[in-house]
Amino acid sequence: MNLLSKSFFVFLFISIIFIGGCSSSKHVTDWDLYFKKSDKEFSDAYLQFKEKNFQLAKEKFSEYNFEDTTIANFESYAFLAECYKQLGKQDSGKVVYEEGIRKIENQLDKHSTVEENLDFNLDTLKDWFKSYPAFPNSLKRERGFVPYDVMPQVVHVEPPIYPEEAKKDGIVGTVYVKILINNNGIPINALIAKSSNPIFNEASLNAALASKFSPFKRKGHNQKMWVMVPFKFALRNK
Repeated sequence: MNLLSKSFFVFLFISIIFIGGCSSSKHVTDWDLYFKKSDKEFSDAYLQFKEKNFQLAKEKFSEYNFEDTTIANFESYAFLAECYKQLGKQDSGKVVYEEGIRKIENQLDKHSTVEENLDFNLDTLKDWFKSYPAFPNSLKRERGFVPYDVMPQVVHVEPPIYPEEAKKDGIVGTVYVKILINNNGIPINALIAKSSNPIFNEASLNAALASKFSPFKRKGHNQKMWVMVPFKFALRNK
């Protein structure tokens, strides 16, 4: 992509990093494997719930919630509470909700980078708790619920304009931009997470806000999400 004068090329390296506790791109593969494993275990428990095997579903959801330190599938607390209700232990379901709320609040204290995503999860879980023993409509199959998430993908990345001053002085660098995408995958906010040189910040933010992503689908429903995109500025002679 030739954005400069005839004597230079600029290279823009784009990859998407999902913000969910990882702080470095080298950990993305490990976290991807973690979430795939987490989704499978959640799906296994959900399968028993769907078949109305509430005792076995209760055991699987209980084990899952104990191991899921990131609250990757916070809906599991609602399913576990429903299992207890179906087994005649409604008060135990209340305790489950309280534990889930407490767990998310603890995560909010530790991980400011995922604050908005966790805030949504916390508010949702609190609303479900207020309505308990009613089971949340959004978790019913007939309302489009599926036991897995679909992560956003890059649809279009607007190439940033290489700053003239940086071009003139041969300055290179990388900027990590944290982008909040709405339910339709449109960026609605962008923040500098890390920058090797502030000279590239404005160009990176402008490019981030002009980009487009596929929406994040959480359990079948579109939802806002923070993602991280690194913009690497590099010059090279032809």
